[in-house]
Amino acid sequence: MNEYTILMYLLTRTKQIISNEKNEIIGASEEELCNHLKFTGKFAKIQLHELMDQFSKSISIFNLQLKQNPFNFRWYLTQSSEIEEFFNSNPFSGKPRIAATLCTVLSLCLTNSGKIDINSVQKIRNKKDIRNDLLELKKLNFINIEKEGNQVTINPYLGYFMDIEGFLNLLENEIRKKNLKKADE
Repeated sequence: MNEYTILMYLLTRTKQIISNEKNEIIGASEEELCNHLKFTGKFAKIQLHELMDQFSKSISIFNLQLKQNPFNFRWYLTQSSEIEEFFNSNPFSGKPRIAATLCTVLSLCLTNSGKIDINSVQKIRNKKDIRNDLLELKKLNFINIEKEGNQVTINPYLGYFMDIEGFLNLLENEIRKKNLKKADE
């Protein structure tokens, strides 16, 4: 078996989620990739990244991309954004309140070490009850709600679905615009 076959297998692995019978992307960690490719020693990760660069160039002609999930740091294979947008429907289509709640949860989690209180989300969203929004986000596997029902965390699955770097850049630009506007006043 050649190295590209091993990469393709590991980077496209999925597991079935019993609760909603969907497949969730698993991908592979750097350690798993090095182990399966038999890369050892102090240059194993350098060797892996060189191979992944070559692999990434080879698969680009098929509109495939190699990405790393920022929440669990696992590598996976996905379609290019144009192809993805064409085939995937937007889960927030016609539901801007769900998108707004996710944006609030994501912002709070990124600034508060990953775990937040539901009341803080509700306060920022300025809504009487956001539990249905949170339950819908949980159903999409974007968030986790702890058993006590008061704490929310981001599900690593969101990293496969959303461009977190793009979100952070957008958030930073909005904050910058707001600060410039205040300075002009």
